[in-house]
Amino acid sequence: MNAAGGRADALKRAFDLIGAVKGLVLLAPVFAVVAWRVRRELGSPVLFSQERPGLHGRIFTLRKFRTMTDERRPDGQLLPDEQRLTPFGRFLRSTSLDELPELLNVLRGEMSLVGPRPLLVEYLDLYSPEQARRHEVRPGITGWSQINGRNDQSWEDKLAQDVWYVDNRSLLLDLKILLRTLWVMATRRGVALEGHATTVRFTGSGDTGHQVTEPVRPPGGPADDLEIREATDDDLPALLELLQSSLGWVPDEQYADFFRWKHHENPFGRSPMWVALDDGRIVGFRAWLRWRFTRRGSTWEAVRAVDTATHPDYQGRGIFRRLTTTSVDMLARQGVAHVFNTPNEQSRPGYLKMGWEEVGKLPVGVRFRSPAAAARAVGARVPADKWSLPTDAGRPAAEALADTDHLDGLLAALPDARIRTDLDAEVLRWRYGFAPLHYRGLVDDDGVVLFRLRRRGPATECVVGHLLAPDPVVAGRLLRRVATESDADQVLQLTSHPHLRGGFLPLPGGGPVLTWRDLAFAGKPPLGLWDLTMGDVELF
Repeated sequence: MNAAGGRADALKRAFDLIGAVKGLVLLAPVFAVVAWRVRRELGSPVLFSQERPGLHGRIFTLRKFRTMTDERRPDGQLLPDEQRLTPFGRFLRSTSLDELPELLNVLRGEMSLVGPRPLLVEYLDLYSPEQARRHEVRPGITGWSQINGRNDQSWEDKLAQDVWYVDNRSLLLDLKILLRTLWVMATRRGVALEGHATTVRFTGSGDTGHQVTEPVRPPGGPADDLEIREATDDDLPALLELLQSSLGWVPDEQYADFFRWKHHENPFGRSPMWVALDDGRIVGFRAWLRWRFTRRGSTWEAVRAVDTATHPDYQGRGIFRRLTTTSVDMLARQGVAHVFNTPNEQSRPGYLKMGWEEVGKLPVGVRFRSPAAAARAVGARVPADKWSLPTDAGRPAAEALADTDHLDGLLAALPDARIRTDLDAEVLRWRYGFAPLHYRGLVDDDGVVLFRLRRRGPATECVVGHLLAPDPVVAGRLLRRVATESDADQVLQLTSHPHLRGGFLPLPGGGPVLTWRDLAFAGKPPLGLWDLTMGDVELF
């Protein structure tokens, strides 16, 4: 985040705090009256609590005034929402008085006065990548979508408006939205879709929101009806076809070679993989990359959560969860110590629900080529490309890693007080050996650095994989050479101590969030005990 963005966020947070405190004080009599009426007409509890995803998909507890009864069918199931919504409840919703307790969420920093509305946790896996950008900001009590149709519009329109707000947010726009919200509350427009308590459920990208009232189930029923087994070599053509349909892989020989290099040729061992089948057809896939760590002479086996895919026709049926839990149980029985990965904001909540824990945000150092390059890099709000850019900087990684004796000497000098990958020459040559990824290396007598270039929107980004240089002076010299020879807008290195000699500074906000799940190894090591590099955690 740049300085201007940080100031804007700080101003917005101050605006939220002042507004929430004033709102709670001025509206205290309204709170008391509404709470008394809810208690008298609907009973206890007065407040309705539900988990919702907030900033970056983190889960928090949203609180509102209750608007529905607890009336149930003879079999104990709750009646439909529209049957439990009382006239008083409709009044609370139409005037938005039921939302007032969310001012407490604003005080706690879980919400903002203005932002995309916090939706259900179960929707997280249904958003398209563009729709998921609504979680780049705190959710709001009101928002751009709420003043442009509220619930009387399609899901596609509402989510598109949320993303528009993310890209165009400002304090002036927030003030406009707040003032317009008063008009919407007074006219009570768009409170509910006809025939529903509020609106229909969101069932995934492309849903119009006007044609269905229940999630559409794909053929074959829930995931429990599917066969789960370990993948075999014979499954590779079907797996590549599945990865093509779900993740956009291209069905060519390069992707097949990439799969084999990644999952079959790893010196730590072949990747454990599981598939879900419906009548013999592979419709789900889950793979774990084998890894080995070391600390103070001890080594242990781990796995990294990597590839997972569900056929588009079978999404929303819990296949990812079932494949993950089934395979994790088997890996634990095999003696694998733990799982580690760095999931993005959209997928992290799902992992946390399955027992993963956050270790913390990995620190990253950054060096910008110039102020203009910094502006390009910071302003790039898109993921980096998967494939590397060809470059003449340095030499091919295979050449940089050819001298085994040189590598052995550098590896022997690495500190071992913290947890790091158990490296040797074979591991390094595999990790940086897939030619289409265009990894490069710089070598001198006392060090080696591996890196690659890729596009991130309008910017060129250089990612430092492993830096093998025990002497800080040598490390700084090699990093300066990387920055000069690559001519990238920014150079990134995952490190707890940015190399000031190399011109690196801590990246504001840090890097990816490391997550962990214990299997046969109890006790999550704290963040300060890890010594990881981009070569360990970079998605590839």
